[in-house]
Amino acid sequence: MTTDSQPVDQDATLRASSAPTGLWSMLGPGLMWAAAAVGVSHLVASTRAGALFGFALIALAVVVNIAKYPFFEYAQRYTAATGEDLLAGYRRLGRFWLGLFITSGLIAGSIVLAAVSFVCAALLTIFTGDSINVTLLACGIMAVTVVLIASGGYRVMDGVVKIMMATLALCTLVALVMAIASGARVADEGFVAASPYALAFLPFLIAFMGYMPAPIEINTWSSLWMREQSESKGGMATPQQARRDFHVGYIGCALLAICFLSLGALVMHGSSEPFPTSAVGFANMFVSMYTESIGAWAWWIVGLAAVCTMFSTVVTCFDGYPGSIGLAIQHWQGQAVQRSRSLHLFLMVLMGLAGTVILLFFRGQLLPLVDLSMIIAFVTAPLFAWATMRVMALQHVPDAQRPPAWMRGLAWIGLVFLMCFTAMYLAWLVGLLQA
Repeated sequence: MTTDSQPVDQDATLRASSAPTGLWSMLGPGLMWAAAAVGVSHLVASTRAGALFGFALIALAVVVNIAKYPFFEYAQRYTAATGEDLLAGYRRLGRFWLGLFITSGLIAGSIVLAAVSFVCAALLTIFTGDSINVTLLACGIMAVTVVLIASGGYRVMDGVVKIMMATLALCTLVALVMAIASGARVADEGFVAASPYALAFLPFLIAFMGYMPAPIEINTWSSLWMREQSESKGGMATPQQARRDFHVGYIGCALLAICFLSLGALVMHGSSEPFPTSAVGFANMFVSMYTESIGAWAWWIVGLAAVCTMFSTVVTCFDGYPGSIGLAIQHWQGQAVQRSRSLHLFLMVLMGLAGTVILLFFRGQLLPLVDLSMIIAFVTAPLFAWATMRVMALQHVPDAQRPPAWMRGLAWIGLVFLMCFTAMYLAWLVGLLQA
C-alpha cells in the first residue's frame, strides 16, 4: 500500500543558487558509490572471469551494467527531485519494504563486510608477507575502518575516496596498456578453453552478475550520501549535477570492470593452474602473474591499485550498510530523516562482530565467501529493482524530474532480465535444471 500523503519538504532541494558548484566539489556520492562497487566485483570476479574464460564474458558485463543502470540512476534522480533519500520512498510504499531492506541488509551486509575486509587483508599480504594471520588482519582492517568513519564522517571519507579512486584509475590504465603491449600469454600445453554459458557455470555467472557493478540495494547509499553532502556543503545538488556525478561514477566503474576482465584475459587466461581459493594464494597469484608477464616494475603498480581499491570498498561499505540500515530503522519508527550517529556506530560494531564470526567460519577460504555474498546480491536484486521502480512512480515526484520513456522501458527490460536469471538459478538450485 502506498502512503503518498506524507508531507514533502521541497524547500531548497532544487535550488541551483545554493547548490555546490564545480565538477570536483560535486564528485562525492558518485565516486563513493563507485568505490563501494569497485572491489570484489572487479579484482576478484572480473579478473577471475577473464582468467577462466578470456574475453568471452565482456559482452555479459556490458549487458548487466546496462540492465542495472536505471535502478541506480533512479536513486539519485529521486533524491535530487524530492529532497528525500530513497529509504523515505520505501516508507511511502509501506513498512514491508523497509523490513525487507533491514533484514536483507543485516544478513547480506555482514557477509559483504566480511568478504571485502578479507579480500583487502589478503591483498595487504603482498606487502606484509604471510607472517600475519589473514583473518586477524581482516579484523584489524574492520576496526580501523570503524574508527576512521566514527571520527571523520562524510568529510574525511569524501576526500579519502577521491584520492583512492584517482590512484586506482591511473594504476589500472597503466597496467592494462602494458599488458596489451606485451600481448596475451601463450596457452599452456593441454589447456582447453571452456564456454562460460554452459549450465554447469550458471552459479559462477550468477555470482559474477550479482556484484556487476554492485548489489542493487546499495542504490540507497548514493541518495543517503547526497543528503549528507548537501548538509556539509550548504545545498542539495541540482538534478543535472546529481546525474553528472552519478554518470562519472557509474561509467567509470563499468570501464574499470572491463579493464580488470581484460587484464585477467591477457595475463592469466590459458594457464593450467587452478584459480586459488585461499586469500594468500589469490594475492600472490594476482601480483606474480602480472610481474611475470609485464615485468617486475609492475609489482608496486598492481599492488597499490589492488589495495587502494579494496580499502576504499571497505570504507564505503562500512559507512553504507550500517548507515542505510540505521536510517531505515528510523524511517520505520517515524523518526527524523537525519542519521543517528550513535545508531550508525552501534550497527557498525554489531555488523563488524558478525563479520568476524563469518571470517572465522570460512577459515581463510576466499572464493566460497565471495561467491556466497555475490549470489545473495543477485537473488535479492529483482525485489529491490521493483521497489525502486515503484518509488520513482510515486505521485509526489515532480513530472519534470520523472525518467524519460526510454529509461522506463529499459527498467522493465532490466527487471525481466534479473527475474529470468534468478528463476534459472533457483530452478538449478532445487534440481529442476541439470547440467
